[in-house]
Amino acid sequence: MKINVVKRKAASNRKLSHAVYDIPEVKDLRGLLYQIMLVELSARPELSSAGKIAYELSQERKYTKEQAWDILEQDFSDGLFRVFFNGEEYTNLTDVLDVQEENELVIIRLIMMAGRLW
Repeated sequence: MKINVVKRKAASNRKLSHAVYDIPEVKDLRGLLYQIMLVELSARPELSSAGKIAYELSQERKYTKEQAWDILEQDFSDGLFRVFFNGEEYTNLTDVLDVQEENELVIIRLIMMAGRLW
């Protein structure tokens, strides 16, 4: 089944990327994110150094699929990115999805600010 995946930064209206992913049937958000991670790792082997659904490549270390999934799960639970499926936000990996052909998944990376307030 084909899913439209859009990646964005929280502070921008511009799409970072938009791609169509061909994935097997999934029942929940956990399965959907896992299949997207597998497609990205297989399509672009250099992403295995990022260990997750990647926006940027900055690490040299290579991860196994299990390690990459652990990182993705931790990032999701820490709130480093938000997931919207067909316009509705999903906040739990066990949320059941009604995945149909050509549905849209939007992944928004939240930007963490560091520094002082004066």
